[in-house]
Amino acid sequence: MTLLWLTAMVAVARPSCENNMGTNTCSSPTPFQLVFLCTSFGLMSIGTGGIRSSTVAFGADQIVSKSNRGHDEDMTPRSDEAVGSFFNWFCFSMYFAVMFALTFLVYIQDHMGWKVGFGVPPVLMFLGTILFFSASSLYVKAKPKPSLLTGLAQVLVASWRNRHHEFPSQQSTEILYHVAQGSTLKSPGDKLR
Repeated sequence: MTLLWLTAMVAVARPSCENNMGTNTCSSPTPFQLVFLCTSFGLMSIGTGGIRSSTVAFGADQIVSKSNRGHDEDMTPRSDEAVGSFFNWFCFSMYFAVMFALTFLVYIQDHMGWKVGFGVPPVLMFLGTILFFSASSLYVKAKPKPSLLTGLAQVLVASWRNRHHEFPSQQSTEILYHVAQGSTLKSPGDKLR
């Protein structure tokens, strides 16, 4: 966002425009200016992807009590309602922020100029970052789970070690699968073997 703001602040980072008798004529952007602009858009996309995907999970961790975290099946109905309410408010606030950006920031850009309009989001993001880190001692911090690649590697190693094991006979499937009383047995057919 700061790089995008610099495209409005620094004259070298944007094409030059001249006003000749009421008409604006602008030169084409240089390769440096295009790379600078595209870099700012790329970094904003990466940052947005990193923040949006983790914000929801981080917020849900704050809602669920410490005793229930990590055990979805043990969540009480009350904490389940709180998480549902959190997701509703989260979506509402995200759409409200988009509506705010599309009206208020465009109004600022039209009436106060591009320098101020592009400067408001980085300043607000900086203030939000300061608030986030200043309250970090109050947050519930979930311990990181093992990597998905670690789990995949464990499955591959276990399957390689068990590659010579024989499949059980068809008659023993009743013993291998838990069947609820009164239900019909569903077991893998020969197509899965």
